Amino acid sequence: SAQRQDVTVQRDDGKQRLTNALLKAAGQVGEKVSREQDRRAAMEGYNMAATEEGRKATEEMSKSWKVKIFGPDAKLRWTQERIVMDQTNALKTKLDLDREDFGHKMTPDEWRKHTDTVLAGAVDKFEDEDIKDQITMRYGQNLTAVTRDHEKAHAAFVQYEEREAFMNSVSTTAKMAQDDIESDDPQRIKDAEQRIREAYTQPEGMADDAYRSAMVSVVSNELAQGRGEMYEFAEREGLLEHLDFEQQEQLETQKNIFDVKHDEQFMIDMKSLEYIASTGGDIDQTVALA
Repeated sequence: SAQRQDVTVQRDDGKQRLTNALLKAAGQVGEKVSREQDRRAAMEGYNMAATEEGRKATEEMSKSWKVKIFGPDAKLRWTQERIVMDQTNALKTKLDLDREDFGHKMTPDEWRKHTDTVLAGAVDKFEDEDIKDQITMRYGQNLTAVTRDHEKAHAAFVQYEEREAFMNSVSTTAKMAQDDIESDDPQRIKDAEQRIREAYTQPEGMADDAYRSAMVSVVSNELAQGRGEMYEFAEREGLLEHLDFEQQEQLETQKNIFDVKHDEQFMIDMKSLEYIASTGGDIDQTVALA
């Protein structure tokens, strides 16, 4: 009797282990099938959201009682994901273009208002609150980078405007002061130099690098325009001492070109050299004159 009972227990135990193994295997297969179905549904939803019709269908799906009770399935989740991703990328692209086109001229407050308006226009197109929330969230994640890029672009624009204003001011002052500087009237010369000194003053808020770069450009331009007094004045006032080596070398080269162009004897010698060389004259004489 004890032996028969042991056999029965062993048989029952074996059946239970087999049942447990089959249930476990069935569960694994079921999970695999479920995951595969979710992947297919996700891909279908992702592709569906690529078209305007698909996006409209998504809006309708999100209104169904099933979704409101049980939440979105894999297909709807990935349809929403594709819409949110596309809209977020489109927003980033638009803001980048806006910044390059006109946004760099805006103050930080003006730019913030513009970005808020762009976001409102993007989310207002949708009725699905989940999509609106996700777009807003993703947009907020990108906004830090967008704001940083705008700050850099705006700062560069401000520096450019200040540089242009500074250069125009110096050029205008130089033209007006030219006759006074070349006159024999001490008072006119003194007044002209004071105006030039004020024009050369570094504008408040202008970065040192931008100021030095502008000084090189404006003095080079004055030399090219035949107004060497502007270079001499800047050098005399010590305004060129803060330039780096390459900037000083650039101005010295421009000054040498200016001196050559305005050296009458040098120009006479050059004309003589050209004549001798072109008429096949004495080589030794040509070399000596050169």
